[in-house]
Amino acid sequence: MGTHVHSLIERVVKGGVVDKQPIDIENSINLAMDVINGIRTRFPGGHEGVEDRVGLDAYDLAEVWGTMDYRYIVYGHSLFAVDYKNGVIPVPADSPQLLTYALGAAGKFLDDFQQITTCVIQPNALEGPPVKWHTMTPWQLRHWLDHVLRPAIAEAKSPHARAIPGEYQCRWCPAKSNCPEYRDKSLAVAKLEYKALVGNQTPVIPSPEEMTPEQLADVYTKLPLLTDWIKHVQAVVASRLEKGKPVPGYKRVAGKNKRSWRDEEAAKQFLLDNTPNEVMEEDMYSKPTFLSPAQAEKLIPRTSWKDLSEFVELTPGKPAIVPESHKKEALTSSMDEFKKHIKTQYTQEKSQ
Repeated sequence: MGTHVHSLIERVVKGGVVDKQPIDIENSINLAMDVINGIRTRFPGGHEGVEDRVGLDAYDLAEVWGTMDYRYIVYGHSLFAVDYKNGVIPVPADSPQLLTYALGAAGKFLDDFQQITTCVIQPNALEGPPVKWHTMTPWQLRHWLDHVLRPAIAEAKSPHARAIPGEYQCRWCPAKSNCPEYRDKSLAVAKLEYKALVGNQTPVIPSPEEMTPEQLADVYTKLPLLTDWIKHVQAVVASRLEKGKPVPGYKRVAGKNKRSWRDEEAAKQFLLDNTPNEVMEEDMYSKPTFLSPAQAEKLIPRTSWKDLSEFVELTPGKPAIVPESHKKEALTSSMDEFKKHIKTQYTQEKSQ
C-alpha cells in the first residue's frame, strides 16, 4: 500500500493524473499535495526533486544514501526535505532518516542556507498531527552530523562495534537468527541459559506470580524482543524443512484444507433443487452487516468525517498497558474505586 501511494504522489507532483482511487488513498494524496503546494506557493521559483537518490558524498560518507520522497530548494535561503509515511507508528520530523535526507539534499551547499526544514506526512499515524515539521539552522544540522551521525557510523564500521539488540533495530536484520547478542538478550527475558535449551534438559521458566514487580516490569519491557525472536526461530525452522534440511524431531505436513465453492451459481441451484420449499434463495446468503465507522470513513471525503461522528458512539476499549511516560492518564484501579466508595460512604454517614 505504501509503495502504491508513493508512486501516485510522485505522478501527481510531476503533473500527471491518476485514476480514481479509494477515498482513503485520495485523502492521502490530497494531504501530500496540500503540503507540497503550500511550499511552492510560499517560496516560488525553487528547484524540486521527487524520488531522487541523495547521498552524503559531500561529507565523505559515500556509503550513506537513500531515496528521498520530495525536496524543494531555494538556494541561499531555504531547503525542504519531505517524507511520506503510510504506517501507523508515529515518526517525528527530526528523525535520523529525515536529517540524513536533508544533509544529502543540501550537499556541499549546506552552509549557504538560512534555514532547513524537514517534514513528515503521515495520515495514518496512531497519534499526533498528520503533518509534522522541524526547522533548524545549517549549524544545528552540521552539529548533529559531526556529533551523532559520524560517531555512530564509525562505531558501526569498527570490528569491535557494540552489538545492541532491540525490537526496532533488529526487526529486519537477516542475521539475527545467528546473532549471539540478539539470542542472549532474548533468552535473558525468560531468565534462561542457552545451554538449557540444548539436549534433554527442560528449561525452567520462573512463574510470573513469583516474580517481583521490578522483575515483571523488566520482562514486560522486553517481551516484544522475545516474541520477535520466537517468530524468527519458527520462520527459520519452516524454511529449513521446506528446503529439505533436517530439524531433529520435526517434519512438514499438509495444512487443514479450506473449502470453497467451485461454481457458486451451480451450488446455489443444487440447494434450491434439494431443500424444502420454504427455504428461499436469500436464505443462502449471510446476513449483511452495516459498515463500521472506520470502513464508512473510506467512502466519504475527510471533510465529512466530523459530521459522520455525530452518528458514532464510543465504547471504552480494553485497557492497555503502556510506559508511564505515555501521554494518557492512568486508569484508576479497582482498589482505588473501592477506597473512593468507602470514603464517600463514610463522609455521608458522618454528615448525618
